[in-house]
Amino acid sequence: MSIEVSVIIPTRDRPATLRWALRSVVDQHVDGVEVLVVNDGSADVTAVAAEFGARVVAHEPGRGPSAARNAAIAQARGRYTAFLDDDDLYLDGHLRAALDRLESGADFVYTSAVVAPRRVSPRGIDLAGFPVAFDLPLHPEFLGVTNFIAASAVVCRDVRAVGARFDEDLRVEEDWDMWQRLVVGHGYRIAHLARPTVVYHRIADVPSATTAVLHDVEVHRTFYDAYHTITTRWPVADGSSAARYRDWMRHVYHLVFARLEAGRPPHLHWYERCLRVLFDAFTGAAPEARLPVSLAEAVDG
Repeated sequence: MSIEVSVIIPTRDRPATLRWALRSVVDQHVDGVEVLVVNDGSADVTAVAAEFGARVVAHEPGRGPSAARNAAIAQARGRYTAFLDDDDLYLDGHLRAALDRLESGADFVYTSAVVAPRRVSPRGIDLAGFPVAFDLPLHPEFLGVTNFIAASAVVCRDVRAVGARFDEDLRVEEDWDMWQRLVVGHGYRIAHLARPTVVYHRIADVPSATTAVLHDVEVHRTFYDAYHTITTRWPVADGSSAARYRDWMRHVYHLVFARLEAGRPPHLHWYERCLRVLFDAFTGAAPEARLPVSLAEAVDG
């Protein structure tokens, strides 16, 4: 059987959530799927991967998510590449919907995501009352402002064909850099499917790149530094809307820093909330003049 799509799952010391992520891939019931698990941690995941027919890619642990994904990309055999973080889940029909859109002309498809404030199982999911986020419609210029695409929501044409790789010097926001590399650098035709087809876990007091460091100023500065690196690498025209809204995004980070330094952590979902505020103003759905107040409210909750 030919391989249609390679699902790449980097994992780091979370075998329990990895098992659920793998289950959600198996439950897609799509032919021609290979699953590549890249272990970036110390916990052995060989048995977990074998339970679901996934292949473990040899990798030197501790090198970060970019290096882990690149190791899998080097061994992938699919016509298309899909990404899934080890604490996220695919919902029923995710791969089929994305593959259908790719077959009809897109090169890069992203779907919306359900944000779960508690751990959910890939089977018997009750998502009533859970917010949908990372659901902004396609706006190529806004992609240059900040990242509005969840990594686990992306399925795209095989990135090996254009030689694209994740920047291994980036430990955070590496996905946003990659999306721009594909869409801006290599001209991938991007499409959005409004249907939420992935679950993105954002749980207070549970370790992740975003929640475990909610009170940590220095880790937030790592995100800010990555933002500076990426915006320098992918410039936009001086005086453009994108340039102006990059300044607004920097303003958001400074709001977060101010609250942390005052001993007031930001809202758990400050980033998703600010995304919506910025996008509404960027597209004219809300007045830009109100952004100082609206962004402060979004950060504070």
